Amino acid sequence: MLRTQRGSKVGMAILFSTDTEPDTMTIIRYYKARFQIEFVFRDAKQYGGLTDCQSRSKDAIHTHIDASLTAFNLLKLADAQARARQVQR
Repeated sequence: MLRTQRGSKVGMAILFSTDTEPDTMTIIRYYKARFQIEFVFRDAKQYGGLTDCQSRSKDAIHTHIDASLTAFNLLKLADAQARARQVQR
């Protein structure tokens, strides 16, 4: 169980893992990484066309996945650059 305190507020979390070796902070880092990966796939499905492939060829499917994730990453990069330009103004 993990306890955190911010001012007068106390937060608690119960962490579950089948691996009993890692310490609490390692498990938290794993959870954060896992959810970041899930967000990438969710957003790639919504904005990058990840689910739009109709091919049956293994190579074509791999190419489509690569193209979709690349398009999504370029979209994120363009968004970050646009935000940076707005901050500079």
